[in-house]
Amino acid sequence: MAAQFLFFLSLLLIQRFRFRIRLPMFNEKAAGNSGLFAFPFSRLWVCRLPTHCWLQRAERDGRHLSSRAKAGIVALEASLAYDFMTKLLVLSLLLTPSVLAQLPPGNEKGVSMGHLHLRVSDLDVHKKLWIDALGAKAVKLGRLEAYQFPGVQVLLSKGPPSGGTEGSVVDHLGFKVKNLEETKAKLTAAGAKVLSENPKVHQMFIELPDGIKVEFYENAMQSDPVVHDHIHFAVPQIDEQRAWYEKMFGAVPGMSGIFKAADVPGVNLRWRAADSKLPGTKGRGVDHIGFEVTNLEAFCKKLEAEGVKFDMPYRSFPQMGLSIAFLTDPWGVYIELTEGLAKMK
Repeated sequence: MAAQFLFFLSLLLIQRFRFRIRLPMFNEKAAGNSGLFAFPFSRLWVCRLPTHCWLQRAERDGRHLSSRAKAGIVALEASLAYDFMTKLLVLSLLLTPSVLAQLPPGNEKGVSMGHLHLRVSDLDVHKKLWIDALGAKAVKLGRLEAYQFPGVQVLLSKGPPSGGTEGSVVDHLGFKVKNLEETKAKLTAAGAKVLSENPKVHQMFIELPDGIKVEFYENAMQSDPVVHDHIHFAVPQIDEQRAWYEKMFGAVPGMSGIFKAADVPGVNLRWRAADSKLPGTKGRGVDHIGFEVTNLEAFCKKLEAEGVKFDMPYRSFPQMGLSIAFLTDPWGVYIELTEGLAKMK
């Protein structure tokens, strides 16, 4: 709470005073007790700024300072105070990763990325990978536990998967990391296997236990160590599947490098061509993907009106503040829709 207070206080201060500390031509008004530099920025400090002390000392010693000199000193004080507020904002951002780690707000249809649900043979091994190696934050909603990154939550179910990701309609998952070498060292120490590396573009593919393939690439400018990035599909009908996600979930079509893609808040959906239809996800290492939806009940009715058949129709759990529904897209991607998963903490 303290860090969030710093964040909003710094935003308020910068917004309130950013127009008052520009440096126009100095004049009598600028040096006086009213006008552009009227606000005593030194009051923001526990100990007053040296510039304020210079003015007080000159007055006490009976020295006369010209209007230009006074204006220059006050302008310097304003500049130092603005620098202080800017640093306060940066500090608050560094102290509030949990603010950035929440699920993003939905698009015009109320849809955002929600979760990735993995079916794994050993829960403890995967917990070590996601929490210790990748730095996920463990969050809960009732008895439901997830591992949270900026943009997504990862959920685990125990059970032997029928297969890994490669060779299925979801070829792999994708994350951005701040330091690729550090990530590789942590993952391999926790039992993951490096499949391939491309140092020129700071990219690598890792296989987690149970055949779950994950792409990692480096973005040294991001503030968080690990951020969710994409889901990579493999289907014969790329344009048709992309159009379906655009129609049903409001995905915005585009490109990601050489790949056709579509954006939903929190995830970039990407496609590569497959020679034939591949097995669906249900029961595999990535059992299903999840979208968080605002007003889920009404949304499900709209999907039904579009001809979507639900594997599990809308269901509400008031005691948890959670609503869910399950469907499978025409290419075999098992999808859970949720409302309330964003409340996990």
